[in-house]
Amino acid sequence: MKLPQKNPLEWAVFAASLVLVLAVAGLLVYDAVGGAPQGQPQLVVRPGEPRAQGNLLTVPVVVENNGRQAAEQVLVAVTVRQAGGTAETAELTFDLIPRNASEEGQIAVPLHGAVEAIEGYVVSFRLP
Repeated sequence: MKLPQKNPLEWAVFAASLVLVLAVAGLLVYDAVGGAPQGQPQLVVRPGEPRAQGNLLTVPVVVENNGRQAAEQVLVAVTVRQAGGTAETAELTFDLIPRNASEEGQIAVPLHGAVEAIEGYVVSFRLP
């Protein structure tokens, strides 16, 4: 029995595919075995620009995880300080924030006056 002959283009496509598959497999094994350093989640809270909607003030919130591990049940608190010394705090929970990813949410507080400052911070999270 004689094997069919492959032309040079077929061999080039085969070689390129083989190199790509081996490279991806190698990267996955390297990451899974622990070649990349493991660490705690590094969560950063970034409140956005507040918007008045009727008698409420809504604030978009972005939470970034710059760490090497995911975080579950992330509880974020956002404090909005308004004119007259009024401060309102709202909480927001994210089910999961993968490593090197971000999630978006929104909080709402009663509107009492002009916004003086907005602070956001992580209250708690759980490691998966």
